[in-house]
Amino acid sequence: MRFMLNLQLLALRDDIIVKVWDSDGAIGSLKINQQDGGLSAAGVVSDLLHLFASLVP
Repeated sequence: MRFMLNLQLLALRDDIIVKVWDSDGAIGSLKINQQDGGLSAAGVVSDLLHLFASLVP
């Protein structure tokens, strides 16, 4: 299964939206709020792994 990772920074620069989709069109997304301290490296990696796992049957 193939994954494409699309990272977007919102105009307000408070949030980072991560959208992940596979070749079948299954979509997952993750919102990271910078003001909540959500940008720790370990937290982001953990959240991304959970996001990928949610798309794998």
